Amino acid sequence: MGLVCVLSDSDVFQVAFGIARIYDEQLEDFTTATAYYLESLEVLKAIAVDSTAWDACMRVTTLGALALCFEKTCAKRVALSAREQPKKAEQYFEQAIAAYEAHCDQSAASPDPESDDEDEEGEGEDEDEEVVEYEDVSESEIAFLADLNSAAAILFYHYGGNLLDQERWEGARDAMEHALTLAENSSMAPEELDDLQQSIHDIWLEMETE
Repeated sequence: MGLVCVLSDSDVFQVAFGIARIYDEQLEDFTTATAYYLESLEVLKAIAVDSTAWDACMRVTTLGALALCFEKTCAKRVALSAREQPKKAEQYFEQAIAAYEAHCDQSAASPDPESDDEDEEGEGEDEDEEVVEYEDVSESEIAFLADLNSAAAILFYHYGGNLLDQERWEGARDAMEHALTLAENSSMAPEELDDLQQSIHDIWLEMETE
């Protein structure tokens, strides 16, 4: 008998997402890439009920890639007008932003399971309570949060570009300002951060001259 390999949902996601990347970035078959990105999103829904930093990072990354892929797909089609193209991709950008913000809201609202009991013991233990809270955060969770901010920074940058295509100048500037803030508080490599800052600076200069 041959060996049977059972893949977990996270493994299936990685496979589908990896295939999507190949079709997207190497083969430039954006229609097929879009199908695999959508399959990746379906797999993510089955992985966890609660949104972890990893799940949020993958969801934001996948939706952002899907938006960009859709822009490239539309660019090859004459059926969609120049105004319809960015509008269609904008829907995926907004879903990605909503996924990022939902995770941030969930993280901010998540109570410390021992906080109620410790509050009743008096204010003298506030400092100890804070130490316990930080000790409960794993290094992997912190790393994923940094990666999530990096993914969100790229997302907001491209979303800003999408708004520029629609001549929505104020929204584009706000999106890119948000991109800079997130990038500066993320795991983004220094050279990548420099490139992002320079790119946004150049875009702002161009906007001011128009």
